[in-house]
Amino acid sequence: QNTTLQSCSIDLNSTEISDETGLAMAEALKQNTMLRSCSIDLGYTLIGDGTGVAMAEAVRQNLVLQTCSIEMNSTCVGDETGVALAETIRRNSALRSCSIVLNSTPIGDETGLAMADALKQSRTLRSFSIDFGFTQVGDETGVAMAEAMTQNATVQSWSIDLQYTQAGDEAGLAIADAIRHSRTLQRCSIDLGFAQAGDETGTAMAQAIRWNTTLLSYSIALSSSSTQVGSKTGLAMAEAIMRNTTLCFCSIDLRHTRVDDETGVSMAEAIKQNAVLQSCSIDLRCTAVGDETGVAIAEAVKQNT
Repeated sequence: QNTTLQSCSIDLNSTEISDETGLAMAEALKQNTMLRSCSIDLGYTLIGDGTGVAMAEAVRQNLVLQTCSIEMNSTCVGDETGVALAETIRRNSALRSCSIVLNSTPIGDETGLAMADALKQSRTLRSFSIDFGFTQVGDETGVAMAEAMTQNATVQSWSIDLQYTQAGDEAGLAIADAIRHSRTLQRCSIDLGFAQAGDETGTAMAQAIRWNTTLLSYSIALSSSSTQVGSKTGLAMAEAIMRNTTLCFCSIDLRHTRVDDETGVSMAEAIKQNAVLQSCSIDLRCTAVGDETGVAIAEAVKQNT
């Protein structure tokens, strides 16, 4: 009987475990009074809502756990699990950092709205990450999440993955507005890749970067297989990078969009003129950029000393 373990990471991804293991894990987590940090990956397994709800209950009752990461992507868990996890976040006052991955599950806006309400009411979370990618959530969830962030005064690190969902410009604009006016966020990651957002969201996200004065790290993915995102977004992003005076780390994903050398050259000029960036990643794969962009970026790197 181990009485000293304070941090535990268990990876059972892509195994043949089922709710029998999941329920046992949940019971162990509920009974343990020493763990401060716990990471459990049950993705691509045979678990369902039995495990999901039990895990949620275990974390809710554990009063010492401060950091918790639960991955249930590509399983059979649904809104029953999602709502239970949201209730846990809302009621647990010990958690400081929480990461939940529900990618490629049958969840929908019922889970999204519950998570948003939990985030809005939390007074202890400092870091919150939620992955809704490849699910049925849409604008309703995105807008609710944005509203929650405007009312939450403690979260400093926020990550939300809405790739391949029904979220569009309504969600994108709300999230951008929340980021722009936040006075607590220091690290933010938004993934709207291959969702329904377009240039309206892209330019709003750029304005959020330009005018926010607390962000140190920002990641935005607007990769698209459609023609919704183009140079209007690219040029706005470049202008934002050039004008922002607080960002140290920046990542912009514009793969498979309509951006071209006008965007590429502007991005290079922005990097060259920004005096505070320490790390910058710009993904322009599968776009119309060419040698003009390549040479401009090379020149920007050359002049950075």
